[in-house]
Amino acid sequence: MRIGLAYLRGSVPAFEDFGFLPTDLVKENGLVNGERAHRVLDGIIIPGGSIVESGSLSEDLGSEIRKMAAEGKFVLGICSGFQALAERTDIGRKSPCPIYREGLGLLNVSFHPMISNDRVEALVTGESFLTSGLTGERVTGFHCHTYGEIRGDAPEIMRSIIRRADYRDRRLEVTSGVCSDDGNVAGTM
Repeated sequence: MRIGLAYLRGSVPAFEDFGFLPTDLVKENGLVNGERAHRVLDGIIIPGGSIVESGSLSEDLGSEIRKMAAEGKFVLGICSGFQALAERTDIGRKSPCPIYREGLGLLNVSFHPMISNDRVEALVTGESFLTSGLTGERVTGFHCHTYGEIRGDAPEIMRSIIRRADYRDRRLEVTSGVCSDDGNVAGTM
């Protein structure tokens, strides 16, 4: 199985050369060693970072990701990568006039300002390629986001229990992962 890792401006470095990760790097042009990503990869991961704010997800890479999703290959977005898969993200930081960045529209959700930076416990609530066989299990992770309020009707696959939101102690249970209707595209915070 060949897995691509989107490597573009604004993404968190994965130290590929240091860690010898078993991934193929997919850059802004959507190519893997000169070939279109959708032709050679079985799946792709879009990591976190400031991808949405930096606007670094190019049309070429977006097209390759859409083709992979349409072919039933797995597409995983984490943090800002999740936001890139959504319909749009309001990066206006609670401005009375929202500032929207359009996503790829592969997940029927939108993101809105809500800050949460903390370790979390999450409940796996639904099935996708990412959560197969884990429904009902608890997992731990970390939220580090500015646009964490998720709205929409994509099938939920994870709910996180957070202890702080918007710089206040507020215990909330929030959607933190969704998938496409057929489950091959998933996003998680």
